[in-house]
Amino acid sequence: MNYRLLNPFLKNSSCKEDVVRKLEGTIRSFHPYAEAFMNAKRQYERTKDDKASIDAALPFARNITAAGTDIIIVGINQQKQTYLSELTPNVYYVDFNGFNNGLTNFLFNNTCTFDLTTTAPPMTLATTANPVSDQIGTECSHDVPKLWLDIIVAIDHSVSIGSGTGLIAAQLFVVFNDMTIAQSGSPQFSRVALTYFDTMVTIVSNLTTYNSSNDLNADLVNMTGIKPGTVRDLNITKYGDFVHIWGQKGDNPYDLATSMKEQGWVIIGVDYNDVGDLAVEMLKNISSPGMFFKITDTSVPYQDEIVDAFTFANCICPSNTQQFRTVNSTSGYEHYYADCLLSTWPDLDGLLKEDILNDEEQRIPFFDDLILRILYRIKVNPNAMETNEHETIGKFFNYELLDDVINSKVDLIFNYFTKAIMHAYNLLEKHDDSISPILNDLKTRLQVYFVLFLRSACYYDVDPTHIPIIFARHLLLDYTLSWNNHRIIEDLIKTCINKDLMDEQALSEVFNPVLDIIRICVMNISLAQDDDRIMELPYNALIILLSFKIDNSMPIADLIVKRHDFCPNVNGRKISADSFLGPFFNLTVADCEGEEKRYFGGERYFDMDDLPPEENRNLRYKAYQDRMNNYRKQMFNIIRKLLSSQNAREPIVNYLATILQFNRKRTQIQADHSENATDGFMLNILSVILELAEPIRNEKLNQVDKYFVFHPKYRINVKDETRFKFNSEQLNEWVQTLDLSSEVKFLTECFYLAIHAQNLAMNSTIENFDRLKRHMQHIVTQSRNLEELLRLNPNGSRTGRYKAEQENLRVWKRKLTAAVMCIETVIYDEALLDRSLEFVNKQLLFLVNSINPNYFDDNLLPNEVPKLFGMYPEFFLESVLDFVLFLLKVQPKVFLRNPRDFPHYLLIFICSTHYFNNPFLASKIVEVLFTLCPQVNPSCAGYHDNFVTLPLARESLFPSLVKFYADVEQTGSHSEFYDKFTIRRQIQVIFHSLWSKPIYRSQMRELAIASPPPFIRFINMVINDSTFLLDESLSNLKKIHDLEKIISDEENFSKLSQEEQKSKKDALDEASRMVRSWLLLGSETLDLFYNLTLDAPQPFYQQVLGDRVASMLNFNIIQLTGPRSTELKIKDKQRFHWNPRKTLEQLVQIYKNLKSDEFAKNIAHDERSYTPEAFKPVIKKIKEVLPITQSETFENLMQDAEQKYKEKLRSEEDFGDDIPYEFLDTIMGDLMRDPVTLPSGHNMDRKHIQRHLLNDKTNPFNRMPLTEDELVPNTELKKQIDAWIKERRSMN
Repeated sequence: MNYRLLNPFLKNSSCKEDVVRKLEGTIRSFHPYAEAFMNAKRQYERTKDDKASIDAALPFARNITAAGTDIIIVGINQQKQTYLSELTPNVYYVDFNGFNNGLTNFLFNNTCTFDLTTTAPPMTLATTANPVSDQIGTECSHDVPKLWLDIIVAIDHSVSIGSGTGLIAAQLFVVFNDMTIAQSGSPQFSRVALTYFDTMVTIVSNLTTYNSSNDLNADLVNMTGIKPGTVRDLNITKYGDFVHIWGQKGDNPYDLATSMKEQGWVIIGVDYNDVGDLAVEMLKNISSPGMFFKITDTSVPYQDEIVDAFTFANCICPSNTQQFRTVNSTSGYEHYYADCLLSTWPDLDGLLKEDILNDEEQRIPFFDDLILRILYRIKVNPNAMETNEHETIGKFFNYELLDDVINSKVDLIFNYFTKAIMHAYNLLEKHDDSISPILNDLKTRLQVYFVLFLRSACYYDVDPTHIPIIFARHLLLDYTLSWNNHRIIEDLIKTCINKDLMDEQALSEVFNPVLDIIRICVMNISLAQDDDRIMELPYNALIILLSFKIDNSMPIADLIVKRHDFCPNVNGRKISADSFLGPFFNLTVADCEGEEKRYFGGERYFDMDDLPPEENRNLRYKAYQDRMNNYRKQMFNIIRKLLSSQNAREPIVNYLATILQFNRKRTQIQADHSENATDGFMLNILSVILELAEPIRNEKLNQVDKYFVFHPKYRINVKDETRFKFNSEQLNEWVQTLDLSSEVKFLTECFYLAIHAQNLAMNSTIENFDRLKRHMQHIVTQSRNLEELLRLNPNGSRTGRYKAEQENLRVWKRKLTAAVMCIETVIYDEALLDRSLEFVNKQLLFLVNSINPNYFDDNLLPNEVPKLFGMYPEFFLESVLDFVLFLLKVQPKVFLRNPRDFPHYLLIFICSTHYFNNPFLASKIVEVLFTLCPQVNPSCAGYHDNFVTLPLARESLFPSLVKFYADVEQTGSHSEFYDKFTIRRQIQVIFHSLWSKPIYRSQMRELAIASPPPFIRFINMVINDSTFLLDESLSNLKKIHDLEKIISDEENFSKLSQEEQKSKKDALDEASRMVRSWLLLGSETLDLFYNLTLDAPQPFYQQVLGDRVASMLNFNIIQLTGPRSTELKIKDKQRFHWNPRKTLEQLVQIYKNLKSDEFAKNIAHDERSYTPEAFKPVIKKIKEVLPITQSETFENLMQDAEQKYKEKLRSEEDFGDDIPYEFLDTIMGDLMRDPVTLPSGHNMDRKHIQRHLLNDKTNPFNRMPLTEDELVPNTELKKQIDAWIKERRSMN
């Protein structure tokens, strides 16, 4: 064996003089030798004065010397070792003060003359050639007859081997053919034992059975006839029984194999029949490194591999050295060499005895010189082992240099420093305080030179760009630097910031390049990869670096926030890519591009033509969601570590705020996706900020500064945000009155950041998701249209173009499908949704407190909007409502399992819609309540019942909804005409859900009897809606009827031009689309009308309403039953939700509810539709269609109306055309009976202006606000009118 002293400056050509001199000098007490002495001492003391032990060792000693090998015994305390000389004449006695000269001379004289091919029995200390040679790679002896081994063969005998037992025996015959099998006699021989196992272990022979190869061969021949066992597969657990027979104990085969290998056993595994992945993995784990072979690998003959393994097993090194080996990264086989590597560092125990080290002024230069000499002499071994597969990370991170630097000189130097420093640590723990100053100086000088090396400040013939790469690699893998809780890194940081040792740039020059590499690694990973163990390495590495606290400072955290790329002044997209931390937050599946880049990127995660069924999608999503949440924990840990530094807290908060500020345009309808960060990035930021805000419990909300949003140091620009109630001028004036001098607390900042993050991340992603789905639906529609065109004209001139467009749409749809699934993955993540809902609940409570901090004590809501609340931005509430609506529509279970106090908070805002200027904001509150209705969301039935039984709901819910129903007539939007019907339909559904509750029914009845102006206005809007919706529905049904008739006449329709045909079809589609909406809304409005008239008909009798109700009912019932009712017949009534019988029944029921003398008079006064003759066919039709109970009531009412009609004719007065102008209503032009004067000076009849104000609270002459209270009765004019009427009557 070649015992190499790896201290490079020991290179010498002289074996005798120089080596002996150096051994007796500087390196005479190398640590491995001292360790060997200590081991020897322990062994010898156990056998001192034990003649029996010496006698037992004599036969082995004679065999060794017979083989031509010298035995050297080093004794300690000569007077106590009286029997050792019987084993060998070469016995030397030493103490720890130095080497025995006789031993030194004998050792090196004999070392230089040993033959390279000499094969020694195990544990002999023979060496070859020059022990300080720089050449590495001395081959182990392959002299097979001289192998000296004990070999135990264990053969698998399970069914999977089949008849292979005999073939294995034949192969073993070849393996053992050249070996010397014996029990004694030859200088070197081997012993062999044979066993096989399946359900039990069978011993064919033990180690003392065979005296020759012939004996072994005989048993091998006999084994060829053994039949296979009964166990189906490799019974590896029986390995425990097998090992027990040979002296080991235990049941777990892996633990037993590990124990045996630690004791010096070599376990060779052979996969004979490719028995399957599991069995192969078992064998491989049990085998010694590089000692597992597969017969299916034909690169090397199977028998030769086994023989090589035997020679390697025979070629061993003492425990205090490391055997040199190389490994083939492809096959995994290892090659052993006859080189035993000693320590790379001189034994410090010996160095401590040097006088020079006791002189503080001399030992520092001495250490420096020693370190520099060692570094200068370190050279790369050309035969160094290849990179193991599990260490290959460069390809994964797309940064090949991470692997290329392995075994380079940079790697050797790095390893030298880490191991030397660790050795110094260990010595400091062992030695007493008297020599600690020396060891501390040594450790310090090592650390200084380590820093200089990492800064490329010393020239060691290496590429300086590789230095941070090797540091980053070790940090990523963390197998070198994990010792003693990363003490090396901690001391490295301490050295860098020690002003007595380093300049101010040291920390930056050492760690910033490493941070750059870690960041590059994160940039080059994605969740499309599935090896989280490797993907987490950069996160773990950064967290490790951020964990070191030195004297109440966090140097790496402080370093990071001072980087030029920490918070660059760029747009929202670039800050997510260019900032140092950006890539760490970019790990997500929702990182695909926007429409302008065709949603590129989503296909990495989901590549399919159509959306799978929902249950299948959720299974796919769950795996990604779990992984994302794991990485979000890592992201938060990074931020948490950074915030641990007082110096870094302000930059970190500013960085998070800057991200939100630069991405404010995400909420815009036409936002430029390329200018904003991806949805996934923003949701990761939201996750982190929610974690930061998590400590703010409901009871601690009073610690959040309510006025911070108005503070000049508020980090996000909200200047242009619309406020709840006040305009910008009022806001500026009010802010001037505030005292904003108080210090802003960290939790306050986190709370407001979370409000913005929820809006800019979660809600914007939901809006983007809705746009994507609309886009996909549009593409599906386009594709269907193209299919129809190709079907109608498969060989037309545009066929090629249509097919090209169709393919383009297919590609678009595929990318959209992937993008939709990516976003669904992140916004359906229940873990994130739960945390978002928990925060928005706090956000609502925060807003309630701004209205009345003591609301839950006194239950009082101010009549006027509080200034503080009115000055807040609208999105403070709107973002909460948008999020809750999303949950109720797609993830109601998340909302329902986290109800908290949300119902109460929501009620406060429903009952206080006058606190907002924006009716859309109030409409979103209504939509939330609508979505909770059991008719809409059955799963919310219990929640809805709890909601409507709250005291505040019983007191104010119905009146508030009544008021809002009328107020929503004008929303200020360009689509307000259609918006109001959507909002009112939602209120109608809410009313319907309340009707079953007696308390609400009673409340409605009382309100109707009182008929306050808001309720009358509400009734008027119901009449308006019913009138419009029925008119639109019936007119569109007639249009559909006419168009279907034209199109069904194929002969005449085919004569029309293509443009005319298309125009007719388009008109039919438009009418069909509109009529479906109008019929649905009309039906629900009539239901509301019915419920209102059933319980409280009184308001409908009033002069201002009664005539209008009668006119609406009369007109529509004639449309349904009159001579032109056939025009309402269409082909597919169900497709349009058209049920004429149901509509007729609804109208008749309303007539029935309103039956009275007053209403009969209203019917008779309808000059538009009613005459007794016109209603006779109506009565006849109703009697044919509806039950007698309904038709009789209707007929009776019409009889009363006919009587009133005749009375009206008798009492009608004709005043001719000479009515004085001043007596005429200014707008309607008829004679006034109750004139009132408007603030503008105009006179109008009271009933006309009241009817106008029900729809529009403005003066019809100047559009100024106007209420009934401002109408002044013109009593003088009324007297004149009454006198004139009396005069005209007397004349007639």
